[in-house]
Amino acid sequence: MSRIDELKAWYVSLQQRERLVLAIGAAFVVVMLVYAVLLRPYFSSLHALKDDIERQQTQLVSMRQLSVQIQAMRGQQPSSLPRDQSLLAVVDRSASEAGFGTALKQVQTNSDGTVHLQLQAASFDKLMRWLGDLHRQYGISVQQLIAQRGTGPGSVDANLTLQAPAS
Repeated sequence: MSRIDELKAWYVSLQQRERLVLAIGAAFVVVMLVYAVLLRPYFSSLHALKDDIERQQTQLVSMRQLSVQIQAMRGQQPSSLPRDQSLLAVVDRSASEAGFGTALKQVQTNSDGTVHLQLQAASFDKLMRWLGDLHRQYGISVQQLIAQRGTGPGSVDANLTLQAPAS
């Protein structure tokens, strides 16, 4: 006799009330399995998607606000170089003011009017702030920047070429 035949015989031997309880229990197990396998993952992913949409909508609002600020800033042109100073003079003076005295190894004007600088063991954060200040105050832009990790933490050895704003 096979296992299925044994189960059928066992089921037939049960009283009517026991079969009813067994059927209700089996139906309950099937419903729980359907819930666990299909419905719960569906509702969990639906909830996660709703949270993701809310998060992205919040990001969109903040990005739109930043976009308005960027559009407003586009109208503002950076200042130009002072009339009586060259790009080299402005860069050299501002580098000293920014505290690159010992890190500044070489400053020279190239034939195309750009200025090439060589810095050693300069603070990366200070360098980025200084370049941002040069752009905001004078419209000077970075044409080329090559930086390598310096010997100390947060320091870099850098070669950069700066360009005056177009007149």
